[in-house]
Amino acid sequence: MKKLFLVALLGPLAPGFAGAVETLQYTYVEAGFETGEIDVAGVDIDADGFGGAGSIAVSENIALTASAAKAEIETAPYIGRDTDSKVFSIGVTPHFPLADNIDLVVPISIDRVDLRAGSFIDEDETGYSIGIGVRALVSSQIELEGEVIHVDVEDDDQGVAGSIRFHATDNLSAALGAQIFGDSQSIVFSGRFAF
Repeated sequence: MKKLFLVALLGPLAPGFAGAVETLQYTYVEAGFETGEIDVAGVDIDADGFGGAGSIAVSENIALTASAAKAEIETAPYIGRDTDSKVFSIGVTPHFPLADNIDLVVPISIDRVDLRAGSFIDEDETGYSIGIGVRALVSSQIELEGEVIHVDVEDDDQGVAGSIRFHATDNLSAALGAQIFGDSQSIVFSGRFAF
């Protein structure tokens, strides 16, 4: 993963290796790492995790999506052990062109969250999320994305997310992003292989 990230960052600096992506891509697999904080009763608790996702374009304006992620929430100082979190999602992403290489995206998903911390926490919740955002390929190597998200899994929450993606080749890219919700914020690093 570190090699993929370095290749994607250094690719634009190597003229013979630089990518030339011409359109936004909706068929891909990706993996990433996320680190952040969750505010629980006024206390900031660290959390780190990793996950994978996939998307497949099934028509000109529709992509089907799936993802899975696992995180460790550092609750040991408060309840004697860390909390394990697993999130599984399946969804659909309608997308509509606003201009050349600028799309309006509307991701919708069904989400399942499992939380475990010994006998203290044992929760399974299912809900949904919906967002609206913009993806823009601003050059053959740089893509920007921003989104407003509503999540309803046990409790309602709203947030914003944004990322910058560096295309090293037609297929390989890496992104740096951030997410901010009412009680959490995180930084996300990901690598993607597009088909």
